[in-house]
Amino acid sequence: MPSPGTAQGPRSAAHCHFTMRRAVRWDRPTVSVATFNVCAAALNCRRWRGRERPIVRRILAADADVVAVQESTRRSDDLARLLAPHGYARYSDDPGRDDETLYYRTARLRMDTRPVTRTSCAQDPYVGGADTSLWEGPRHFDEATGQWYVLRDGGWLTEVELCRPRTKDVAWRGSFDSHTGATAAWASLRLATNNKAYVFVSAHLTHANTPAAVRLRRAETRQLIDKTRKVAHGRTIVFMGDFNSYRGMNDSPRREMARQGWFDAYDRSATYTRPFLSSLNGWDTRARSLRTWGGHIDRIFIRASVGSSAWKIVARTKHRRYVGTKASDHNPIRTTLYLP
Repeated sequence: MPSPGTAQGPRSAAHCHFTMRRAVRWDRPTVSVATFNVCAAALNCRRWRGRERPIVRRILAADADVVAVQESTRRSDDLARLLAPHGYARYSDDPGRDDETLYYRTARLRMDTRPVTRTSCAQDPYVGGADTSLWEGPRHFDEATGQWYVLRDGGWLTEVELCRPRTKDVAWRGSFDSHTGATAAWASLRLATNNKAYVFVSAHLTHANTPAAVRLRRAETRQLIDKTRKVAHGRTIVFMGDFNSYRGMNDSPRREMARQGWFDAYDRSATYTRPFLSSLNGWDTRARSLRTWGGHIDRIFIRASVGSSAWKIVARTKHRRYVGTKASDHNPIRTTLYLP
């Protein structure tokens, strides 16, 4: 019999969790982010019709300023139309196939642009000093510029197209492909509160639980970092997506990210909610839990200079069972970031 004061009651099974490595700088500008694999086209995905609105409700429940979506194949535009009334815009207006995509709150961010110079041909408007109100149409020769001009829509344009380098501001965004099948979408978004631009990435790596796939995901992670660095031009990068790897296995994406200076936001979060839930639900009715806290396959990776709080798995549960319409075989992950 134990001595008085040393007896213990029943305890739950032991779980492992990781504590944050660095305190949050609460005075920094914030942006909330989420990542969500919506399973629009893979072989294990359920019928799309009837799931779009539950997917939108789950995105709204995440309450994030930037939402990275994976497996949105050919459905990105549909989701954009449903999210638009709630203040979201898609990073691209391309209606074609888009395996990964990004949505952002227009009240909090806007698309960043960059000047691009290309040689193009166009009819140039008249910019000389002559009083064009005295010109008679439909054509007029201007001695000063040595050009014929034609009257069109109330303005005078050069009669022939002039080919020269022209500079135009274009949206700073794009996508990455890989011969292995890994894909990503990226966008440079400018935060309204400090007018500073940050690069957000929605990525999806190869799926398989084999030693070869572990090595492949390490290579894909390395390629993803290298390609994003080239387009970011020094901007802070936030990687989000389905990395198809989790703690408890040879977690090569997390190890490679850490080697190059990016860390799982869960590890760095000051607060979190239900870290024992898996971000993969596999269409199960019973909520999947993890022996290792934070063992999710859907990830948000941040630099050491970025803080995190309010990390959570976004899922509706009751008595450890999922409730409501199954939106996807994944649950969204969200957190609030404190940016440099």
